[in-house]
This record gives sequence, structure tokens and C-alpha cells, in this order.
Amino acid sequence: MSSLSEDEASSPSDMLLCGLWFFGVGSGDSGDERYLPDDMVIEILTRLPPEELLFCRSVSKSWYSTISDANFIAEYRRKNIGNDRVIVFTTPTPTPTPDESSQFELKYSIFSDGNCPKKISQSLRTDRIPFHMYVRWKLEGTCNGVFCYTGVLYSENIIYEYMTYLCDPSTKRASLMPDSTSPSYHEETTDPSTRFGIGFDSLENLYKIVKVKTFIYKDNRYGQAAVLSLKSMSWKDVECPLYNMSLCDKSVFLHGSIHWICSRDSTGDKCVISFDLCNEVFKQVQLPQCEYRKKFSIHVVGDSLCAMAFGNDDLICHVWMMKEFGVEESWMEQYKVVLPIGILRCVDVTVGGRILCVSDGYDLYEVKNGVLEKMKDKGSETPKKKKEQENFGKYILYDLQSQSYASLCWVDSDCVAFSIESSVNFL
Repeated sequence: MSSLSEDEASSPSDMLLCGLWFFGVGSGDSGDERYLPDDMVIEILTRLPPEELLFCRSVSKSWYSTISDANFIAEYRRKNIGNDRVIVFTTPTPTPTPDESSQFELKYSIFSDGNCPKKISQSLRTDRIPFHMYVRWKLEGTCNGVFCYTGVLYSENIIYEYMTYLCDPSTKRASLMPDSTSPSYHEETTDPSTRFGIGFDSLENLYKIVKVKTFIYKDNRYGQAAVLSLKSMSWKDVECPLYNMSLCDKSVFLHGSIHWICSRDSTGDKCVISFDLCNEVFKQVQLPQCEYRKKFSIHVVGDSLCAMAFGNDDLICHVWMMKEFGVEESWMEQYKVVLPIGILRCVDVTVGGRILCVSDGYDLYEVKNGVLEKMKDKGSETPKKKKEQENFGKYILYDLQSQSYASLCWVDSDCVAFSIESSVNFL
């Protein structure tokens, strides 16, 4: 096995790996002073990103046992719960192959707490995309470092099928889930809408995907739902209480439940709908009381549910944290911040509490004592934009607490960015 040299180590995690290789793989009880004590090895392993931790599992049987241990996984999550990881995902374009199937490439970059991005590319092939169909891709949710993506097959604005993929950046695996024909729409229904969510069932120790359909039937909107277990790889219908409500945006997973923002058809007001994966039941949770109830989004920050809303001018950002999970009365406003000049829109909130935004691609400015001041970019140097490349802005991380920002990369017309947590619950 080749080792990394000091010149090749471009990030803190590379330096940690260099230390492990230098001192060797073994146990402090071996009598060789060159070996690190077990507790020091574990300390180093808990500080590595998931991709490199997965590689370390193949180094030795003892490391595999250590990294797979439930106590290690819990300690790893505790130490990395605030580490920001952002994925910039490029929307794939299918290309036909001679055997009449379609091939497309999943490309995404991982930004981990300011380190250099890791670029991942995966070629996938499917026979479920006829040549006359179009595909619209959509992020559905994230859980334990795994994200769920759907490709919607449509032609002439008629939706025919959903292709559901689970992607694990740590293992570089992308798996196509079986198609769900149930629940099916009644032939007289209109305005159908479908959302998915992903979560981890700790009792059964497996991932589950939830599919929720809503549709209008005789002037009212109804809901139907089904659950896919990654063990049986089969769908099961579950009771869905949605009535005159629609799911909005991607899902988030926390404490055994998948959460979505839900909009009431009559008023447009928002609430949270959660699905308990162990008991397989839905529950409604109210959002904080404020005047901006139509502009809410939900996120996971640390170990808490987070709600974000904006004023009518989209310049003032309000952030609430649910201090006690599942208790509506425990919502507390954490921040009320005027966003810097140059931010176009907010995309997500990271697990470390920073806001993933799109800027106009130029410097950001803030108002201090009635004077505009240029803000310092704390990010690593962003590659220069190509002359022929259109300016769609930059992805940046904005820290509400310190009111500082760090640039990540340029925005392309066919990409989407989202926050994802560090985890060793590999797919």
C-alpha cells in the first residue's frame, strides 16, 4: 500500500492519514513503540471524512471492527455533527446507446468544511428512458450522508414514471430503486403531485423511502403513501392523512422521522408533516408563529429541527430552532439578520448552522453605521470563471453568527447544491 507524502497532503485529513501510515497499522499492545495507542488511533479516525474512513475499513481487520462498531459510529457522529458538507450536483443528461437503453453520468463535488472539493463521477445505465421521453431531475432528501434523487419521465407535460436513486458519496454508489405502481391515481383525478423522503429505521437498522402522492378528486385534494424497505425492496401502502394539503420542497430526516414542509390549499399557510419510520405513521407539527408563514423552509442544524423564513422583501432572514424535538411550544427565534448586499437567494441551511446561498458572483457588502463596507471572502480561492461561461453567480456559505462568508464555486445552469451530514452509516 502506498503512503501519502507530506507534499501530497493538501488537507488536514490527509495529514492525519500521513500520521497513521507513518506510525503503522497495529496496536499499542504489540510491544513496538512505533505503533500508536488504540485510543489515539480511534481519535484520529473520528476526525477523518467518511470517504477516507471507508478506505480505512479495508486496511486491517481491527480497523474494520472498530469503524463498524456502534459506539464508534455514535462518537463519530457526535464529533462531526457540526461539520459542514455541501454537495454541488450536476443534472445528468441521458444519451442513447446502441442497445436502446440510456446512459447518463452522475457528477457532483463535495465541499467539506472549506477543504478542496472532491469530484465524483458515476456512469449509470437504464432501459427505462425511451428515446421520446424527457427527464426532469429533483432532489428529494438526505439522511446520514446519503441523498435521494428522482428522475421524472415525461412527454408533452404528461408524467409517466419516477426513477428513484439513492446516492452515497462515501462509497460512490448509486442504486436505482424498484418502481412503485402503488398507490395509483383514480382515473378522474387531476393535478397530481409526488414527493419522496429518505430516512433510517434504527429498530430494523435499514434505510426506508417514503413516497407521497397528492391529487384532486371532486374538488378536494387527497393523499396516498407507500413505504419502501431497502431490505425487502418492496413497496407497502400506509395510511396518509393529508387532506387539502400538498408537500413542498425536499425532506429532512431527524430522530427517526422524515419531515416535509406542507402547504394548505385554501390559505397557502405552511406546517410540518412528519413520518415516523418505526411506527409508520404521519404527524402534523406547527411552525413558529410569525407573519411570514408562506415563506418557510425546514432544515436540520446539529441535532435540532430548524425553520427559516424571509420577510416580504427577502432581505431579512429569520431562523428558529426547536429546542425540544416534537414540542411545538419550544420553537425559539435564534437569528434575525439582514442579508448582505449581493446575495440573490438562500438555498439551504447546513448542519453547522451556516446558510448556503447564491450570490451575484461579485463581492458582498454590508451596511455598518450607514456606510457600505466590503466583506472579506474567507473561502479558498474560487477558480476563475471562463470567459465564455455565463455568470449565474457563486455558491457561498454565510455564517449568521459571525456574519462572514466563504465562496465555494461558480453556479452552473444545470446544477443544484445542498447540505449533507457526515456519517458512517454507509449504504
